[in-house]
Amino acid sequence: MGRARELETVMLDNLTSLARDVTIIGDVRGRGAMIAIELVEPGTKNPNAAAAKGIVKYCNDHGVIALACGTYGNVIRLLPRWSSPTSNCPMA
Repeated sequence: MGRARELETVMLDNLTSLARDVTIIGDVRGRGAMIAIELVEPGTKNPNAAAAKGIVKYCNDHGVIALACGTYGNVIRLLPRWSSPTSNCPMA
């Protein structure tokens, strides 16, 4: 549980900070190591499934396993492996 909390802190802190500057991020939420990024059309709360699909494709094309989920397909769920470093990872 301690490792899950550590990953949660690193990911939520960094993604919440990113959301302040990226207008398609409508919400960042999660518990433990499973974090979700909800994508919206800029300036609205309307789901942005196209953005999620594009980001997932980019991730998968570059060796990162990602999936879109949610009722509208506009949520990207992240679940890093337990051994992911937090001290030198791009999100830390």
